[in-house]
Amino acid sequence: MKINIYKNKIRKTNIITFEIKQRILLFLLKSQNIQINDKYCLLNKFSKILKKATHTKYNSVCFVTGRSRGNVSVYGVSRIIFKELASNGKISGIKRHNC
Repeated sequence: MKINIYKNKIRKTNIITFEIKQRILLFLLKSQNIQINDKYCLLNKFSKILKKATHTKYNSVCFVTGRSRGNVSVYGVSRIIFKELASNGKISGIKRHNC
């Protein structure tokens, strides 16, 4: 489970670092002053960057347990850990409702 957390950190840093490069390459690809050979080289670089830094590969993972299902996105933890923290009073502003 801990390996999911590590992989997710790597994916997130890749997304952040390669986002600027992607935007620059897209701008250059859309410009009309570049020759066809140069556009082909830029397109190759762009496709390699896309494989490393796609938003679809990033998963929301609980940073305590590494669980990938049932996450509370605001707090970054799974529903099980969220319930434990809320019942112990570690999260302020959360009240337990009895039905």
